[in-house]
Amino acid sequence: MALTKLKIKTLLFLLFFAGQNLIMCQNFDEETDYITNTFFCTRLANTHTIETLDKGVLDVRLGHRMGRIQSGIENLFGLNQASSQFGVEYGITPVLMIGLNTNSLNNVYSGFVKYKILRQSTGKKEIPFSISLLSNIEIKTGALNYPNNQFYFSSRLNYTQQCIIARKFSDKFSFQISPVLVHKNMVKTREDHNNIFILNLGSRYKIKRKIATTIEYNYLLPNQIYSDINGMKPLNSISIGLDLFTGKHTFQFFITNVVAMNESALFTENTEQIFQKGLHFGFNISRLFNIVNYYE
Repeated sequence: MALTKLKIKTLLFLLFFAGQNLIMCQNFDEETDYITNTFFCTRLANTHTIETLDKGVLDVRLGHRMGRIQSGIENLFGLNQASSQFGVEYGITPVLMIGLNTNSLNNVYSGFVKYKILRQSTGKKEIPFSISLLSNIEIKTGALNYPNNQFYFSSRLNYTQQCIIARKFSDKFSFQISPVLVHKNMVKTREDHNNIFILNLGSRYKIKRKIATTIEYNYLLPNQIYSDINGMKPLNSISIGLDLFTGKHTFQFFITNVVAMNESALFTENTEQIFQKGLHFGFNISRLFNIVNYYE
């Protein structure tokens, strides 16, 4: 009799233990695993990536675009000329960040808000891609070149809206596509559109854990801008680069055919032709500072 009770107790204990393991396994299987580090930082080369800064992280950024590489040795292959951008950006939450930038070309000041509304994940919640929304406003404080010089303060303002959609296909390869809308309060002629649409494409391929190659292409949809810019029609832009990530620093080096770094100009005012002395060397340096100690 005692032996039977012992067997029953042992059986109940084993069943209880097995049930607990089954529950734990089910809970583990139901966890959501969010994909991180789709790109090394918040920029690809000239344009934004899907990434946002963590809460309490300050990003101090410096960018340079040199003169034309094909200008030759007398100009040190463009290194004697440069336009620059300086910016500070801050993560309010892990999915919300803000930033301020100043650009030497045309003396442009800009500010933006970027919010990640969807995060790629696996497990209990499977989402195949991430989505970030970007809203940018900029003011050009330099000289304006409009017919009869008839303009108001609002004529200096431009706006850029982006919906960035990205997927990390593997640990090595990531890709993003982004429809872009640039609104200009003032354009040169009635034929020129105030609302201009662009398609931004970008990718990253990791060579090693902290080294990656990048490519970025901006396609300006036709029949939107009819007036010339410095005597030339605006062109699409492309950048091919190399990213080096150290943890706190990201160094980005690339060849590009666009000089401007503020959104409205790089998307709609590029006139550099790749095969007609229009290539430039550029680099970005990003340094992260943990301003607020934050623990999940």
